[in-house]
Amino acid sequence: MAQLQVIHQLRLAGVAAGVLWIAAGVISQATDAPSPSQTAAHDFSAAPHPGRLARAVPGDGLTATDETRAASFESEQAMASWNHLLQHSGLDTRWLQSHGFTPGSEAFHRLHALLNGHTAVRGTNAIPIAFGPQGGIAESVPGRTPVLSPHERYVDAHLPIEALNGDSVLLRWRNASDNTLLNLSSQSLPSEVGGTVPLWMHLTDDWSPGRYRVEVLSANGALNLLAEGEFEIAAPGGHLTPFAYEASAPAMPATLQ
Repeated sequence: MAQLQVIHQLRLAGVAAGVLWIAAGVISQATDAPSPSQTAAHDFSAAPHPGRLARAVPGDGLTATDETRAASFESEQAMASWNHLLQHSGLDTRWLQSHGFTPGSEAFHRLHALLNGHTAVRGTNAIPIAFGPQGGIAESVPGRTPVLSPHERYVDAHLPIEALNGDSVLLRWRNASDNTLLNLSSQSLPSEVGGTVPLWMHLTDDWSPGRYRVEVLSANGALNLLAEGEFEIAAPGGHLTPFAYEASAPAMPATLQ
C-alpha cells in the first residue's frame, strides 16, 4: 500500500514538472517575439518611401499612353497656332515652310508672337525708313517724326536694296498708340542691285489719330530688325509735315439758273 502511494506521488511530480517545462518554453517564446510596435516599425522601415517610389518610375511617372497624349496635345496646340497665324496675317503656308517656320518650331513661336502688337522688336543697327505721300518725295529727318493727315490714303516708305538681304523680308505695321496690329506680311525683294524697295500701307477710310510704326524683319528664325520707322496721324486741325496733304474737298454741284 505504501509503495503504491509513493509511485502515485512520483507520477504527479513528473506531470507537474512537464507542465512547468512547457510553460517555461511558452514564456520564453513570448519573451523573444517582437512587440506589436516593434513589428510595425520594422514593416514601415522596409517599405519604400513614397517620394523615392515616385522618382523611381521611368519617365517621371508618365506612362507611354500619357506621353502619347501629351505629344498629341502639343501637336494640336501647334496646329491651332499655325491656323491662327494664317488667318490673321498675309503669310501663306508655302512661304512659311520655305523660310523655316514650321508648326511647333521655336522660329514659328517667335513669329506668331508678332501678331500681338505689344510684342516689341528692337535692333541696334536698324536703318531709318523714309516716309512720303504716294508719288511724292520721301524724306527722313533725324529726330523728327512725320505728321500726316488723317485723309492720307497711301503711306509710302522707301528702303535702299543694299540694306536688305535674302529673297524677301517680313513687314509688320502696327498702331503704336494702342499696340494693335495692322498687317504682318512678307514682301519679295528684287534681284537687281541699286534703287529702293517701296513699302506702303493703304487704308480706304481715314486714319485714326495716333502714332504708327513699321518694322522690316529678316525672313528667318532670327527675325532681326533691319529697318524701322514711325509716323503720326494728326488730330483734325493739327500741324502737318510739308509732304502731307489734305484730301481735296468734293466739288459742289452747279446751281441751276
